[in-house]
Amino acid sequence: MRQRTAAAVSAVPRIAPIRLAQSKLSLIRDLAGALQSALVPLACIVFATGYCFDDLYVALLGTVLMFTANIVFGCLRLRERLLFLFLHAGIALFLLTRPVIGTLDEDRTWMLSSPESTWFAITAIFVSLVFLFLGAVTYSTVVSFNERRRKERDELRSGIEVVGASEEAFGCNARGILGSVADLTSKLKHSERIRYIRTASLLCFLVCYVAALYEGYIKLSYMSGLAYEEYYLIDADEHVPWIIGVLRPMMLYAFCSYLACMPRRRPTVICLALYVSTTVPMLMIGSRSDFVIAFLFAALYFVLRAVTDTEERWITKRLITVVCIAAPLGIFAMGAMNYTRAGSTIAGFGFTSLISDALFKQGVTFTVLGHGYDVNPQIQDLGFRFFSIGGVTDTITQGFIGQTFFGCPNLGDANSALLALNGTSYAHSMSYFAHSNYLGGEGYGSSYILELYADFGFGGIIVGSFILGVAFPILSMLIGRGWFGGMVALTAALAVFHMPRGAYIEWISFIIETRFLAAVFVIIALSAILAYVSRAGLLPKRIVSKGLEQMDEPSVMCAVERAVPLVEHRAECNGAHENRHGILVSQASFTRVK
Repeated sequence: MRQRTAAAVSAVPRIAPIRLAQSKLSLIRDLAGALQSALVPLACIVFATGYCFDDLYVALLGTVLMFTANIVFGCLRLRERLLFLFLHAGIALFLLTRPVIGTLDEDRTWMLSSPESTWFAITAIFVSLVFLFLGAVTYSTVVSFNERRRKERDELRSGIEVVGASEEAFGCNARGILGSVADLTSKLKHSERIRYIRTASLLCFLVCYVAALYEGYIKLSYMSGLAYEEYYLIDADEHVPWIIGVLRPMMLYAFCSYLACMPRRRPTVICLALYVSTTVPMLMIGSRSDFVIAFLFAALYFVLRAVTDTEERWITKRLITVVCIAAPLGIFAMGAMNYTRAGSTIAGFGFTSLISDALFKQGVTFTVLGHGYDVNPQIQDLGFRFFSIGGVTDTITQGFIGQTFFGCPNLGDANSALLALNGTSYAHSMSYFAHSNYLGGEGYGSSYILELYADFGFGGIIVGSFILGVAFPILSMLIGRGWFGGMVALTAALAVFHMPRGAYIEWISFIIETRFLAAVFVIIALSAILAYVSRAGLLPKRIVSKGLEQMDEPSVMCAVERAVPLVEHRAECNGAHENRHGILVSQASFTRVK
């Protein structure tokens, strides 16, 4: 007993270092907030100066400053703005690397086909960055206002000052890592209902994983001896059995459903590795995007769990070291693939020069903005297509419902004049007019900026970017608060990084796909079966103390510097009984330390 008392008392001085760390963190946040507040008007002034004096380099500097301001803004509330930052990672890689590296390296040129198209690309990126920021600010302002109103009502109903003092004594605050978000995540993680959903999602993922591997094998077998471009001239569904075509898309949804249940670190790492392995066949064919996005999604999820999970350490020094070594090597390998895919050699390239070359070529979407601007008159002649929601339109007209019940014509997925002139895919329509070898299997891709501009001009970029700025913080906050919302948010996160070179609506269009709905139905049905089997006594019951559902260790010591009795909460799960509700719980003993 004396030893326990001594240990408890020795824990009291630890509060001083905690408060010192919090004061340093608060100082850093204040400095970052001041920097961000200064960067936004500075970026606008610099860009306006470049625009007025027709200086593209000054305008590019203003765009980079606005991008930096958004990054700092996102880091101020990492939990809330994680998807916001993920989108900006895609903007940096696909839209800004080419003009920035081209400016720093005199041997490279980043100017487009005409000054008008170059100005359009720079202006469109800057406008999108500004209204992404304004959308996120609007969301944060509304949330802060609602929190103040709720706090005022709570203070009127009860003496919330006492609770606030207790939270300060424990070194916690409402926005801290030990605050309400972490509590909600812990409740979700240890919920009995979520345990069944987690198991059902894992089983569904493993079955669909086998289907994904088989599909990859079929694609590799078919593409053996063929050029990379020829992949886009075929309809892959024609060579895949229908059951594989049904299960393969469901793998992604089952995977995100499993991750939304907040599993432990070790099984999470295994599942992430399995998911990355499903992108290897396409990497061997020559497509790198799925492989890169899978790794970036894994990094996003690790950061998310590091912010919300107080029970496990997700980001370690060893992991940081591995990432710092593997990231340059990965970029080097992706750069080498540019040449090996074209049958060229990388002789004469150094390590840093090939990395610079890889990043410069990944920024090809900046050039695509110029191509889209150049052929915009031809695209407008096709009539209003609502390209920005083309994914939803295609899901309805080209999916099971449209083909079966409405008799919509099948436009196919391969490059064709039929698809380009009659479909709602901006990537196909623009490439048909802009790329000389579109019918030969090549193309330029798309961008959410171009789709919004093709539909509504700069007004579309303004409104569409503002909506994204509001929507992505909402999605970020859904992760860890509930199963279905977390599943939707994580699935959307996989598309967010690709949006600067992909479709505007792809981050949410999946929610009406029949395979997504089928995956949700299968997971819910399977979890219900598991719950029934468990309650019927066919599976071993999990004996968990009610107090332990929100605890990491079986013994937790709390010490405060005020005159509050120190209490050790020690759970002894050596016996069990049924409470008055008939629920099996463990016995727990409480010892007061004197």
